[in-house]
Amino acid sequence: MSTKPGTWNGLLIGVAGGRKAGSSLLAKCLAEDLASDASNRGLVLLADIAAAGADQAPSQDRPHMVARAHVRTEDDLEDLMGGYRFVIADIGTDISGFVGIEPTGAAQGAPLAMAALRLSDLIVVVGTADTRSLNSLVQTIETLDGLVGADRVLPVVNRLPRGFKRRLAAVFETVRLLASSSAFAAGDPVLITEGDTVQLDARAGPTPPWSLVRPLSSEVRLRLATALRIGGTTTTSVPSSFAGD
Repeated sequence: MSTKPGTWNGLLIGVAGGRKAGSSLLAKCLAEDLASDASNRGLVLLADIAAAGADQAPSQDRPHMVARAHVRTEDDLEDLMGGYRFVIADIGTDISGFVGIEPTGAAQGAPLAMAALRLSDLIVVVGTADTRSLNSLVQTIETLDGLVGADRVLPVVNRLPRGFKRRLAAVFETVRLLASSSAFAAGDPVLITEGDTVQLDARAGPTPPWSLVRPLSSEVRLRLATALRIGGTTTTSVPSSFAGD
């Protein structure tokens, strides 16, 4: 959601999560899945917000997309949004520790991550199925509700237990925590089992297995398409492509 008026702007999807939540892996798989659509070739960028370093560079094994761009400033990020249909911002950290309505305290040390959150058309917040991570996930969504609105947040619970009873208990606890706070406005979470996460990690490549990426990718496409239809974003003249809805 670029603030520069009168320009062509792509869609920015922020992805963040706590330690070992798998947010960077999911950001990578999401970018690769979007880029695997022929109509998006060359129009998908994975921007590394968490790391400083070199400017954008084409991937050696994924010529259809720019695999990484290390972004230093908010202007850099907005410039990238002017050149790509989808920019996936890998924020790659537990944002519950520094996100606030006012940029004070620890937030002062993460201005680029804060800018990415404010500019994002959709923020994917990843947690795991343990109680501590779920509570952090809910706290983060509550805070983002005050910063950008919970309707721009997509919760993801990663690494759900494989066993039926344990998985059912984790899903119940997730729903209970989300429903008991303002985080419920973010809608139903995307649920990814531990087995799917292991397979994604092992098989991540130019085109991750669609059956494994589908829960996240389909919901992201649906949320963005819905936001564009109802005018929920300020994106200007985006040539949208939501194949696989």
